[in-house]
Amino acid sequence: MKKNLKQFIIVIAAGLFMSSCHKIEVTPNSLYTENVFPKTDAEFQSVMGTIYTNLRGHYSLGYWFAQELSSDESILPVYGGNWFDGQGYIQLHRHDWNKDHGWITTVWNDANTIAGLCNQTMYIFKSAPEGDSKNTAIAELKTLRAFAYWELLDMFGNVPLDTLYPSPGVQAKATRAQVFAFVESELKAALPYLKTATGSSTYGKVTKWMANALLAKLYLNAEVYAGSPKYNEAIAACDAIISSGNFAVEARGTYLNQFAPTNGPAFKEFVFAIPYDPATSNGYLFHGRYDL
Repeated sequence: MKKNLKQFIIVIAAGLFMSSCHKIEVTPNSLYTENVFPKTDAEFQSVMGTIYTNLRGHYSLGYWFAQELSSDESILPVYGGNWFDGQGYIQLHRHDWNKDHGWITTVWNDANTIAGLCNQTMYIFKSAPEGDSKNTAIAELKTLRAFAYWELLDMFGNVPLDTLYPSPGVQAKATRAQVFAFVESELKAALPYLKTATGSSTYGKVTKWMANALLAKLYLNAEVYAGSPKYNEAIAACDAIISSGNFAVEARGTYLNQFAPTNGPAFKEFVFAIPYDPATSNGYLFHGRYDL
């Protein structure tokens, strides 16, 4: 009995000692508190990194398959049973996919995920200190979200516009014209705050020129998207890029070098690039296996 009592006292004492070593209420020392994060351009960029990572995987796989294999630009042949994958690639080539097609579902989910991440990140930035860095970051997020919705309106037509975080739930479908108007207004609102620098400092990131290029693509198909042509607006967006003097068509002798593993910001023809080199990515080099 005495032995048991002694062991019990030792256990209680040890517990009291351990509890006295830990404070129950501890103020978190986190970089993500409103008071200290984000403030600088680098800090804003670090928070947005996840969006660019998602864009990298989305563009190289689902979006590429849906856009290219459904055209005459490329074909993915079956070697024996390899690359058959339940006829998924063949269905894209033959235009006989349905709503349950794996890559079509992936494209839908990826684009909506990118839009949702933009909504979430803008919500995080609400409490950040006002200033040029914040304005540029918000403009960059609006452009990335517009990019996602441009893909959706181009591929699916009428789609829900979910622009809030936390999301209020499933939204009713907006018309294609309404999505067009949203993408146009977001890009126009973002333009004055986006970076104008080109080269290594903004390579792979949203700039004013990327937003203008996206506007041009939007306007080129405006008659399909919204019911009336906007070719003059497309020309104006292209003129803004050309007149900046930051870009040029690559010479015939070096044109193919743009598609080599050593490409990068030195090439003046890139308005917006998604980097896939080892320094910025640990995957998605999916098309490296293809003999193009």
